[in-house]
Amino acid sequence: VTRALLESWATPSAAAAAGQAATQSDGWRAFRYERFAVVGSNSPRNQFPLLSGYGSLEYARDHGGLALDCIVPGFPDTRAPTNHSCHRWVFDSYREAGYTTMFGTNMCDWGVMEEVYPFDTAAAPTDHHLMQPWCHVDYDVDKLYFRPVSRCFGPVPAHEPLLTYESQFLAAYEGARRLSWTVYLEGHEPSFRVMGSLDAALAAHLLALRARHGHDTAIFLVSDHGIHYGTFYDGSPSGPREHATPLLYALLPRRTLAAWPQLE
Repeated sequence: VTRALLESWATPSAAAAAGQAATQSDGWRAFRYERFAVVGSNSPRNQFPLLSGYGSLEYARDHGGLALDCIVPGFPDTRAPTNHSCHRWVFDSYREAGYTTMFGTNMCDWGVMEEVYPFDTAAAPTDHHLMQPWCHVDYDVDKLYFRPVSRCFGPVPAHEPLLTYESQFLAAYEGARRLSWTVYLEGHEPSFRVMGSLDAALAAHLLALRARHGHDTAIFLVSDHGIHYGTFYDGSPSGPREHATPLLYALLPRRTLAAWPQLE
């Protein structure tokens, strides 16, 4: 599950005052996007439009034809010329708007965005990021996240330190504008044995965020694609449908919706 959490437009003093007065009734309203669909076969092709602003039809590796100056359709070893000016992610726009940004993932690169060769980005372009711990050979050898193996970091599940880091990031910048994008790989294996291990922890995480930040923080729960390999995909007609129509939920503060009703 990919989740982006972004702070609404409160000033530090206003956010602090709202936090003191917030009650559970403030909370969020949930919206489900029924027509959310994949634009490509895997995470780079689906996350690239989300994180770069370029539409899927502009991404020549998926659709052929003429590419943008910064997009080279060759794969996997062709890169864009060094003089192009397209090294720009959504995080850059948020930083210019006064946000502190964070990226975290429990795999061994920044959300497979290293595979977007034209941007040639070896690290997340954010103020904070958490990913290197999972590059240890005992965790990431031979792309273990594609096989039904234990997702542990030492004695704890791999998602636990990532959830903790995100909570600490949001708390450290409470009252300021911040954008957090975190990627959890528990669902990225073909047996479905691992994905349930995240359920209780994610639910507790969301309840804690609602209690502390629910008055001024919006949350998006996004799956950039469904399962697209293994028995449940190849042996069932529902597999391709589930791949093509992943989930997208928005949890928006009731205060924000009241202040800007056009958002609804």
